Amino acid sequence: MHQYSECEKGRLRKGREFGIMVLAKLREENHMAFTITPITDYHHPLFIDVFFIYFEELGISLDTNTPVFDMIQKSATEEGLVTFVVEEENEIIGFIMFQKESFSSQSGFFHENTLFIREFFVRKVWRSQGLGRQL
Repeated sequence: MHQYSECEKGRLRKGREFGIMVLAKLREENHMAFTITPITDYHHPLFIDVFFIYFEELGISLDTNTPVFDMIQKSATEEGLVTFVVEEENEIIGFIMFQKESFSSQSGFFHENTLFIREFFVRKVWRSQGLGRQL
C-alpha cells in the first residue's frame, strides 16, 4: 500500500474537509434520509466492488490488477477529488466523486468556482428512490 508524504496527507485532509463542508450544507438544505460518508481509501474492498459494477454497466472491462484505484487515489491527493459513498448492510450502494474547479474568462471579467462531478453511480436496485438526488 502507498505511503503518503506529509504534503499528500495535507492535500487529502483538505479535500476531505472540503467534502465534509459540502455534505453538511447538502444535509442542511435537503434533509437527507440516507447516511452518506466521505471516503479516502480507494483500495477498500467495498469501493472496489461497486466500482467494478459501475464500469461493467458502462461496458468497460477492468482487469482485477488494474492500477485505476491508484490513479483515483492520486487524483484525490493531487487534484482534490472528493468521494462520498452510501453504505447499506456492508455494501456500497452508490457513490459520487467530485472536485472543485475554477473557471475564468481570458479577460479576467469573471471568475467562478464550481463543483465538477467526475463519477456518479447508484446500484440498479436502489435507483428511483431519491438516493441520487441526495448524493
